[in-house]
Amino acid sequence: IAGQFRLMAAPEGATIKGTEIPEFSTLQGRRGFDALSPRDTNALWTLMLLVGVILLIVCANVANLLLSRAVGRERESAVRLALGAARTRVFRQHMIESLVLAVLGAGVGVVLGYSLAQSIHALFEAGRGPANAFDVQLDLRVLGYTGAVASLTAFLFGLAPALRAA
Repeated sequence: IAGQFRLMAAPEGATIKGTEIPEFSTLQGRRGFDALSPRDTNALWTLMLLVGVILLIVCANVANLLLSRAVGRERESAVRLALGAARTRVFRQHMIESLVLAVLGAGVGVVLGYSLAQSIHALFEAGRGPANAFDVQLDLRVLGYTGAVASLTAFLFGLAPALRAA
């Protein structure tokens, strides 16, 4: 590609010095954090850390709510067990409830996160050239990661209330 660029920049028969022809350089499309300045990289790492802390706080609060709800439903669980329901069935019911909560939270989180990521992208792009551009896309890797984190948090933070109920 660089050779074709040189031919277009300096047509045949033209007497142009080699140093006067502009250089054509390309960068990889998947640059990640390497394409950002250290200040932008530190800001994004700080944002990721804050998101992780907020996830832990929210999960702890939801687990606390599920636990208090399980305490309030002790009579229901006792009646189910007295009528012959297996402990695994009561455990599974509570785990499914926490999984549904996690899926709904993940869906809201993806929508909110995507819109906030677009806003952060616009903020980073303001007044900068195309050399500092980075791409914010929602793809299967992001959705898969979100699903895995939602499933893991549903299991970890739904385990105590489900065990208490069973």
